[in-house]
Amino acid sequence: MKRVFATISVFLLLATTVQAQFQVVSSSPADGAVNVPTSTTISFTFSDALDATFPPPMLPVRFAAISPKDSIQIDSVYYSADFKTLYLDVTQTPNTDVVFILSWAISANGDTLAHPFALNYTTAATHGDYTISGTIIHPDGDATNTIVIITPTSVFEEDTTDSGAPTILSSSVVLNATGNYTVNYVRNGTYWVTAVYDANRDGFIEPESGDYIGFYDADGDGMEDSVVVQDGNLTGIDITLVSFSPYTARQLMDSARALARQIAQDQKLLFIGSWVDSVMNGRSFYWYFIFYSPTLGYYTEVTVGTFGVQIDTSDTSFIPSDALEIPTQFIDSDSVFQIVEQAGGALFRQQYDVYELGMQLGNFYWAYPDDPTKILWYLEYKGFSEADSTDATFSALVDASDGTVLSTQVTSIDDQPTSSLVQQYRLDQNYPNPFNPATTIRFSIPRSERVTLKVYDVTGREVVTLIDGRLRAGTHRVTFNATDLPSGVYFYQLRAGKYVATRKMILIK
Repeated sequence: MKRVFATISVFLLLATTVQAQFQVVSSSPADGAVNVPTSTTISFTFSDALDATFPPPMLPVRFAAISPKDSIQIDSVYYSADFKTLYLDVTQTPNTDVVFILSWAISANGDTLAHPFALNYTTAATHGDYTISGTIIHPDGDATNTIVIITPTSVFEEDTTDSGAPTILSSSVVLNATGNYTVNYVRNGTYWVTAVYDANRDGFIEPESGDYIGFYDADGDGMEDSVVVQDGNLTGIDITLVSFSPYTARQLMDSARALARQIAQDQKLLFIGSWVDSVMNGRSFYWYFIFYSPTLGYYTEVTVGTFGVQIDTSDTSFIPSDALEIPTQFIDSDSVFQIVEQAGGALFRQQYDVYELGMQLGNFYWAYPDDPTKILWYLEYKGFSEADSTDATFSALVDASDGTVLSTQVTSIDDQPTSSLVQQYRLDQNYPNPFNPATTIRFSIPRSERVTLKVYDVTGREVVTLIDGRLRAGTHRVTFNATDLPSGVYFYQLRAGKYVATRKMILIK
């Protein structure tokens, strides 16, 4: 009898735990719905009330995706009286497969969403008849909460759509530790299957911040492979999640050289560079390589990194075509970073908040005329001092063959505000407002600092970043062009240091 009672107690405890999870309990339309009107209301109902204290344009929810972005216009957002249901009035295009991926929410009690929620529906008369299934393999073993998406193009390719986002045609959330998944409603076609895992559970998918990502790689060559659905289900589409790490320059050099030689065999490597917004000990998520082919007479620019590859060609470059070729052996970026740190970089970082580090390798003979045959590393730290509002740059030239520091230099610009300069932060109302299709946003900052100016739609989804970088003290103006956006209410938000301000604007077409 005691054993039976204990078993019942454990069952009740587990049931209570599940019930206590903050999650989406229903949506309208339901997942898999067809013939959804082009003008309708989408709703998500939660197990508990949402946090009602979020100021606009922020919402107590985050969508990892609303797709296709350029086919959906969100007209208004509101809540039920008990704040358990979120409503979105939308206008959408006909014959369109739509995906909402709700990746984060916070309740009035401070609980965050236990599982992401994927809603798939279509405004067409029928959905796709087929499925894609497989297993997600997480390095730590538990793949629960992994989001799986299928897209008509690779998510790593440079996007050319007006929306600036890949089109997601269907999605699924893994709700089991084994990682088994099934993506439903798939039509005949060629697709790329990608999996993402939000490691820090903040609702943003940011591999550069430690989130996991994986893609279908049938032949194990490290490159994405597409799948073809043709009158049947696909099984065994297994994906291994990985957490990406930054690379040194030499770690990616051979890959870049191989890619360049696909265009011409006589490619000379003339330049390697990367720019990061934080100090990563001489490593970066991407490196930029410039080659020159004497037979073709033009440059090949190869970017290789954590999130893909890009190849471009150009007739001109800042690096002269007669510059000496970078040898296969040189001091790598992580080692030269440590050398420069000891030569003054570490001291500079103690005095300034470094917001950008540039690392460049090449035959910069104009920078060191004493010996124009040297291959040089040029490192440049850009920093700002809160104490005296001073911008400064620390730079160093290093012989890439033996690590000899050839020169260092610190330059600074005092940016103390005077009575003739702006004395306070201010974000003005955009003008004109309402507008079509462009408007001007003016703001003022009293000192040089890092500034972001972003535009959000009524769901709190970021539409565009207008400014992300360090600006000098004074009044600044930026033009927001909404040619590719639908009519509606938008918010723009300025962040400068601890100052945050948000204003509303209306686009009327």
